Amino acid sequence: NTYDNGPGWPTLEIKLNKEVTQIKWPKDSTGKVEVVCKDGAVYTADNVIVTVSLGVLKERYTTLFSPPLPEDKVTAIDKLTIGVVGKTIFSFPERWFPDVNSFSFFWNTEDREEFKDDPWMIQMKQVGRPMGSNNTLTFWANGDVAKLIETLPEDVVKSKLMLLLNKFMGKSMKIPEPTGMIR
Repeated sequence: NTYDNGPGWPTLEIKLNKEVTQIKWPKDSTGKVEVVCKDGAVYTADNVIVTVSLGVLKERYTTLFSPPLPEDKVTAIDKLTIGVVGKTIFSFPERWFPDVNSFSFFWNTEDREEFKDDPWMIQMKQVGRPMGSNNTLTFWANGDVAKLIETLPEDVVKSKLMLLLNKFMGKSMKIPEPTGMIR
């Protein structure tokens, strides 16, 4: 597979279904990178972009790169953690919200007190509009809140998130009921 970057840029050669066992990179930036695959194939390039998941990188960086990565890179990899991110998507019959890509909820002390029985709701801060959609909103959650939302019944999640929208936007906008919800 190839990817045309446009005029003046080199075409990228992309190899699919090739498990990489080693990346031999030169400490001197003028040298070539050699990529060794499990099936024995070897590819040479001026540059290589590594896009493995953090989990794969953490598991294999000690054997994947030759020579070993510099200590600052190893420290960065070791300090990164894999977290939980969840999203709940509402579809509405039409766009009723501002024509922006995202918006946030800012909680003051009184608002926090009002929702003290549902502390997970206070952690709901970011809402986005998926690219290309005019009538859909995505609520983002992370960590323990994302895990909790997955355990709640759908009707509870829907009613609580609608409560949030009405709390923060209902005074200035008429918010219809969502026609669909995915999480």
